[in-house]
Amino acid sequence: MAKKRNLSAAVIFDTAAKLTEAEGLNGLTIGRLAKELNVKPASLYNHIDGFEDVRRHLAGLAIRELNDAFLQAAAGRSRDDAVLEVALAYRQFAHEHPELYKAFIRSASMKTTEHEAGYALSMQTLKKVLRAYRYPEVELIHLSRGLRSALHGFVSLEAAGFFQGDADVNESFTRMVRMFLDTLKQNEAKE
Repeated sequence: MAKKRNLSAAVIFDTAAKLTEAEGLNGLTIGRLAKELNVKPASLYNHIDGFEDVRRHLAGLAIRELNDAFLQAAAGRSRDDAVLEVALAYRQFAHEHPELYKAFIRSASMKTTEHEAGYALSMQTLKKVLRAYRYPEVELIHLSRGLRSALHGFVSLEAAGFFQGDADVNESFTRMVRMFLDTLKQNEAKE
């Protein structure tokens, strides 16, 4: 536990992220955070602008970490390989950080400059990867949205336990991405 004299916004946000990952996003409250930091709840308000400030921070952290995963996955790759690696990075992030992934999804309603810049960066990364398929710019937006929707749908259903049975879930995921890639290649502009 942190000591009172070491309390700062950074310590509060770091503790909130750790608690979120350990105990779940829905269980995080000012009271729980204060207990973990060994302070009274009112003491937190000397360093943060309320619980919404904590939520904004968690959403921003999730956006940055997912964008970093996208950039790493796409580095040095192109076309099918790049799209598949970005898709795998998305799924891996959702598996390894399920509670931060929830914060990422909830962040769509947060209209701050930081969150909007984070979304813009992730869209730029996806569009850059998809640009190799020679689609007009507006189509890249639709394709990026479609890919993100497919990925979110898959990881959400997977997390909820819907994919039971004899077929390998990893194979199902790879096939879904490959179907998306096949459609991309069939419909891309020919030179």
